Amino acid sequence: MTASSRVFLAVFPFLLTKSSHSFWAIPVRTYRHFVTTISLKSSDESTMSSPFTTSLVDIDKPADQNCIIGTTHFIKTVDDIHEALVSSVPGIKFGLGFCEASGDRLVRYSGTDDALTELAKKNALSIACGHSFILFLGPPTFPVHVLNTIKMVPEVCTIYCATANQLQVIVGESPKGRCIMGVIDGQTPLGVESEKDIQARRELLKDFGYKL
Repeated sequence: MTASSRVFLAVFPFLLTKSSHSFWAIPVRTYRHFVTTISLKSSDESTMSSPFTTSLVDIDKPADQNCIIGTTHFIKTVDDIHEALVSSVPGIKFGLGFCEASGDRLVRYSGTDDALTELAKKNALSIACGHSFILFLGPPTFPVHVLNTIKMVPEVCTIYCATANQLQVIVGESPKGRCIMGVIDGQTPLGVESEKDIQARRELLKDFGYKL
């Protein structure tokens, strides 16, 4: 809110309690002072015109590679997500990258697979949004196996996606930093499923072992 808006909102209720006759009875000098005051701009208003841009960051990964992208709030994230994953899925293969938002502002990382860890470090650096993380999962682990575990990590604030689709991250940027505004996960629908499609979907889930 601008300084002029704040002053106007502070004075407006007073004006409403006065009749139009009383308002115009205000001495001219006082009225001129009022008009001058509401036209002032605060010194920090210049930041409101600072450039804000958006861009798309392509996630560089193999076509069938599952990943999870989210936001957390503490450097302890890397250790806690690592411990949560290895505790919930013994032998899990993964790589994790986390963008520190203050201090040294490094990409912190961990993992149990060198290739996946390198992939996570590379993509975290490309996203470059404070407190964001990206996690790559190796087979046979899928996001459905670990997503709730990750959500329960105390540092985790938001999950944007869990997918193997082609993926783009929508990034907002100002002179003070970058943020994840959302993701583009896969492609747009081509239509609505038919009864045949419904049956095929349910059979696929049976093949995966999720249905009896």
